[in-house]
Amino acid sequence: MEIAGYPWFTEARSGLIAQIGRSGATQSEIAAALGTSKQAVQQLIDDLTALGAVARAVSRKDARFRIVRVTSKGAAAARAANAAKQAIHSEARERLGAQKFDAMFSALMDLMESEVESPSRRAGGSVLSD
Repeated sequence: MEIAGYPWFTEARSGLIAQIGRSGATQSEIAAALGTSKQAVQQLIDDLTALGAVARAVSRKDARFRIVRVTSKGAAAARAANAAKQAIHSEARERLGAQKFDAMFSALMDLMESEVESPSRRAGGSVLSD
């Protein structure tokens, strides 16, 4: 992402932006979707707002709520990240062959799904989150 001009676009920031729909989302909705605290989301939103990747606005439905929306800068970074991911997938598929790549990808998805369903009990959290 650094080469694409978005060195600030980290995995955590990408994950947050991915949870914001076209009409925006509240901080609580984003926190629930990410399975994390409102405080952690607040910090990410503050950072992304300072970078110009998201913006806050008063909800049209209820003035008590603030809606977070992705800006054109945030959308451009998300598109660049998706393009980079597709390039990585294409190169890996080419090098491994379609059958091996599909098997690897399927196994990784199974591993991540099982981690979500039954997190590791070892001290310090999951081996996937270290």
